[in-house]
Order: sequence, then structure tokens, then C-alpha cells
Amino acid sequence: MEVENRLITLNSADGIRRNSTALSDMLFNFQNVLSDEDDIVSSSICVMNAQFPVSFYTINSTNNIFSMSTNVNLSNTFTIPVGNYNANNLITTMNNLVTAGLFLLKFSFSSLTGKITITANSGSGISSITFGSYTFSTFWKIAGLATTSITGSSLITFPYPLNLLGVKKLIIKSQLLGVTSFDSGTNQSVILTTIPNNNAPFTMLSYETRSNLNKALVRVRKIDSIDIIIEDEDGIKVDFNNTNWSMTLVLENIRRMTPTEIPKLMTILERQNELVPVNEDVSG
Repeated sequence: MEVENRLITLNSADGIRRNSTALSDMLFNFQNVLSDEDDIVSSSICVMNAQFPVSFYTINSTNNIFSMSTNVNLSNTFTIPVGNYNANNLITTMNNLVTAGLFLLKFSFSSLTGKITITANSGSGISSITFGSYTFSTFWKIAGLATTSITGSSLITFPYPLNLLGVKKLIIKSQLLGVTSFDSGTNQSVILTTIPNNNAPFTMLSYETRSNLNKALVRVRKIDSIDIIIEDEDGIKVDFNNTNWSMTLVLENIRRMTPTEIPKLMTILERQNELVPVNEDVSG
């Protein structure tokens, strides 16, 4: 058998954008990256290295909507501006939103428990508060709720800590490469690799594989296009905010040697295995 490696470099600036400036669903067109050749026994592929900008936000368009209602207020919907927040400036932003909406209550944050509390203003007449979010939003997960909404009296403390960790992992997928992997959420998947993220915002996340175990078997015989989909750990496509990323793939083909090539290989191996006789004086 003969091993053939092909280097494939990708830059999001060169691909076809399938989710606009988010740059997390890209298509790259090539010619004959992999051809259907009889002597190819198997093919595998891996992400050798990648460079991603940490340009995605903790609060983004997929998790920034919540709704409020009280016994003296009709239900209203609020949108948190996208960006990277800490607990203090998030609470300030939420208080500004509900105050502008004429809700006589306030949010507070405990640095001891990490939990949010909603308190009705004195004299407001509020005896019932409902905090919730629509099904297309996941702000309730960030806020520290177990379900999409919570209802209580004039004081409510959320059951779990505020979660502002943001994107903890980039999951790199490809449909066209025909790889097979497994995911606890979706069972069978098309994941090429996963990349942990513990970098600060607006820095670069650099990844380099250090193991052959990261190779995935390619189950198609021909490749002319490569799609790259980048999701977070919840299966939501990451928004890179029009900041480009790059990636290097290695396609490995195992080829069956032809009869004319075998003697050449045997000659090379014989030369490599030639040893100096044991009884020969090599001391000079």
C-alpha cells in the first residue's frame, strides 16, 4: 500500500457564503480533490490546523429576547443589544429596558450565588411577576432558568446562576465529505473535529491537531466541493460577524500498489535493510 497526502487550505474569504456575514456555513468549490480511482483503497481526512477570530458575542441574535408581565402590566417583549456582557452591565441593560417599558421593578445580581433576582418597586401594586422568553430564544438558559419562564410574587430569585460563558466549543461539520461521527444530542453526525474555546473576546483561537486519531474516514468516492459548518455546543451556527477564519485539511489516500511498483519498493527496502557484517572491523 502507498500513502498519499493532499493539503487543502481554506479561507472563508474565498468561499461561498451560505449564511451571509456570519461566515459559519461556507461552500468551497474545487476540481478533483478526490477522484473515483480504482487503486484508492480508502480515504480519510482531518483538520490539521485552524485559526478562528473570537469575534462572536455572548449575547447574540439567537438568545437576546425575553418577555415580562405583571398583574399591573400587559406582556411586553424586550431585546437585549448584542455584545459581550459581564453580570453588572447585563443587569444594568435589562433594568434600562424594563424601566423604559414602564415596568415598576428591578433586576439585581448576587455575587455570592451568581443568581438574578427580580423585585417589584415599593408601592407599585405588583403582586405577580412572570419572566419568560419565546421558544425561538434561549435567553432563559443564560438567565438561569430550568424552563422558558418563571412566575412568582413580587420577588423572584432565579433557580440557577447566570451563565455568561458564551461559546465554549466550536464544532466543525461537513456534509459533502461523507464523514461519520456521533453526537449525544443528534446521535449520528458529520463532525470533523471539535475545538475548545477559552480565549478572551476579540483574540484569535488557534487549533492544531496532535494525534492521528482525529482522522475521519471519507465515505464518498469523489469530492469537488467542500462545505464547512461551524456550530456551538448547542448546535447553533456561530456568528463570526464578518471576520474571516482559515483552516487546513489533510486528505489521506491509501492506494493499492501496481505490480510494476512492487519490485521498486522491494529494492528500496532491501537497501535500507543492508547491514554491516558483524565480524567486519569498522574501527578504522
